[in-house]
Amino acid sequence: MSDGGPVSASASGSIDPRGGFGSVSISPPPQGNLELGARMGNVPVSGGPNYSVFTSSSSSSSDENGVKKSSKSATSVINDNGKVTAFHVSDP
Repeated sequence: MSDGGPVSASASGSIDPRGGFGSVSISPPPQGNLELGARMGNVPVSGGPNYSVFTSSSSSSSDENGVKKSSKSATSVINDNGKVTAFHVSDP
């Protein structure tokens, strides 16, 4: 969990007949560990005619009566002809 300072989240995905790629990240990363704050990878081509991408990200922070809270989440889902690959990070 962040100390109430700036937070961010991002998600992206792409797919075409040659394959795809997905990535997600949040900042600051959980427990200060960069490896916990990002996920990414390639999606191999399946050869089928149907593919789609879904991405979502959100972040929020608040300071209520001196109590600082924040949350962030990012998701990228790539569907290549029924083969679904998902990337997700969140804190908390």
